[in-house]
Parts: sequence; C-alpha cells; structure tokens
Amino acid sequence: GHVTGVQTCALPISDAYRSLLAIWLSKVDLAASLAEGLAGDCVLSWVDASLARKNHGRVGWDFTKIAIPRGKFCHYSSKMSVYGSRLPLSAGFLGAEASTWRELAAIYVAMRQRLIAMPYGHDEETILSRCQAENPALFHCIDQQQLPEPVSRTPLQRLKRLLRGFVAPGR
Repeated sequence: GHVTGVQTCALPISDAYRSLLAIWLSKVDLAASLAEGLAGDCVLSWVDASLARKNHGRVGWDFTKIAIPRGKFCHYSSKMSVYGSRLPLSAGFLGAEASTWRELAAIYVAMRQRLIAMPYGHDEETILSRCQAENPALFHCIDQQQLPEPVSRTPLQRLKRLLRGFVAPGR
C-alpha cells in the first residue's frame, strides 16, 4: 500500500490521497480567504503547476492574458466525465474578482456539505461542476470548447469491447 512513481512516497496510499484531496478541496477556501482582505474588483487566480504543460494546447491557453469578466468565475473546459456525463470545467485555472470568490465560497461550501453523503469520492472539479449546474450565470468558460458527451456503455458492453481485443476473428 504505498504510492510509487519516479520516487517512492512514504505515505500509505490512503494518506497520500487524503493529503491530495485536502489540497484540491481547499482551492476555493484558500482563494476566498485571500479575497477577504481585498477590494471587490481585485482579481485573484488559482493556477495549478500542471497548467505549464498545456501551453498552446487549447484556446486561450495563456492565462496571463485572460481578461476576467466582472462577476464571473473563470475556468477552462474539461475532457473528464463523471457518471457518463462530461464535467463542464477543469480546476487547473480558476480566476475571479475577490467579490466573486467570496460569493462562490458560500455556494461551494454548501455544495461540498451536500455531496459528502454521496458514495462518490468528489473532488473540487465535481463539486464546482454541481455549483455551476445550479448557478450557471456565475461561471465563464475561457476556451468555450463544446466537447462531445462520452459514449455511455453498460458493464456488459464494456466487457464485450474489452474481450474483442483478446479474441482473434474466426476462432
């Protein structure tokens, strides 16, 4: 039960995941805390280090040149899905005015509390996606990509597709 990659992590997987989850789930809380002492129109952004490897790979890739619209919580689109539905946002870059961060924080905390009871292990992207579903006017997608919905398959269809790769035709 240890996480192994380029380097070995001394934490058991559950502890490592819990630490990562604590970071992921605190993005909105940290930004909203910083926003508390700022003027409402001051812009704050969360930028994951992983965003550096996405250069030139999407519309509006240079987040340093993004104009943050007033009263909007800005994000990029996502290719991830949950329960067969596309998530509308990626949390690698999140930008908004201080007043918008404060507004979103209240919505986010309430949504996080609602989702705790679900059997799904939510992260900030699934929670923010639910926030967006209930408050669409608050969100703005920077790259405006309209990605197709993932193909939903039953467990039997997935198994048949997997087995096709192992069984040669004509046998």
